[in-house]
Amino acid sequence: MAGFGFVATLLRCWSLTPTGMIVVGIVGESRLIPLSPYHQFTSFFPGDIFLGIAAAGLLVLAQSLPSADRWYSSGWWHGLVLCITLGRAVIMIAMELRKGDDPIRQFSPTQLYHSIVLWGGFGYVVIVTLVAVVAGHAWSCRLESFLVLFGLAVWIGCVVYDAVSPIGDKVQSVHVADWHPIGVTALRSLCRWRNWTW
Repeated sequence: MAGFGFVATLLRCWSLTPTGMIVVGIVGESRLIPLSPYHQFTSFFPGDIFLGIAAAGLLVLAQSLPSADRWYSSGWWHGLVLCITLGRAVIMIAMELRKGDDPIRQFSPTQLYHSIVLWGGFGYVVIVTLVAVVAGHAWSCRLESFLVLFGLAVWIGCVVYDAVSPIGDKVQSVHVADWHPIGVTALRSLCRWRNWTW
């Protein structure tokens, strides 16, 4: 994801989220995931738009880091952060299952994408890049530095808003238990159209 200008990097970040999540919803669950604040967590939308801005800014700032080996570029550090972010995703799924949440919902394509790709993978990218930029003194008075602060501030604000606002039916509409891949849904529609039994 690194090595590009800000706009190209931002488009790559947005391709992971929110675009990637929307595509997973369409292909994996045969539905458009809701983006309304009444049916979706604001930390995802519009939050992830701003998180993408912050991540893109960090990745561009990281291009000025020295190429020499540093602790923040070592394999043990990257492995540790990846284990923590993926471990957090697994723990969150386990906690939801222990509370009695529907396993079908917890292992839906959007839930797995959100937990593994976004919390695990994208979270890893943001954390290691932020630490590298700060520890490697790549922070500077550039537009990207402002965009990082702005993007993180808005995303954190969305997370806080989600924490203090009523959940309502968001949990049921964000990750559904009644999901089918788009091919299965198309086949069922064809069978109903042709009056075949399924």
